[in-house]
Amino acid sequence: MGPAFSILGVLFLCGMLLFMLLILLMAASTKGGGGLSGRPILTAFLFSFAIALMAGPAITSTMGSTYSNEHAFRMFFGRQPGTNVKFLNNASGGGVDYSTIILSFELGQERKFETFAASARLKLSPAAKIPEAAFDVPDWWSPDDCPSAPEVFIGAPDSTWSEKWATFCVDTRRIYAYALWIE
Repeated sequence: MGPAFSILGVLFLCGMLLFMLLILLMAASTKGGGGLSGRPILTAFLFSFAIALMAGPAITSTMGSTYSNEHAFRMFFGRQPGTNVKFLNNASGGGVDYSTIILSFELGQERKFETFAASARLKLSPAAKIPEAAFDVPDWWSPDDCPSAPEVFIGAPDSTWSEKWATFCVDTRRIYAYALWIE
């Protein structure tokens, strides 16, 4: 996230400085100092440009959160979510030496979770005990909130993830997925 957010921060500061400069020029024009009072079209353009520069980071971060849901899904399952995946939630993050993906979504009736599990290299666990998440999870993430016992799919550690598992509640067709990478 680093360089992109640094560029957005610079754009925001440039927009804010331009906005303040325009306000100073408008104030100068009211005191008879010339300023921008004789050029209303230029003034409107510069103000809209400054506002667009300041709004850019907010707009792109909103668009980025939608993309990050799909990106986290693709990192976990190795495929795009598709139209049969609904209500996709994502709380992925990490630090210098670890990374986590925490997902939940509902699967449409026309798809079987086994196809998603196979693409993520997860196998049905006979024990059906839900593993514990190593880090704090968001409030919406509750894999044990299922009327009947959920199916638990566990993946073997590999070069990408140290721990990877998912639960599938047959009653609600809700999936909770968790992946952890520790260096």
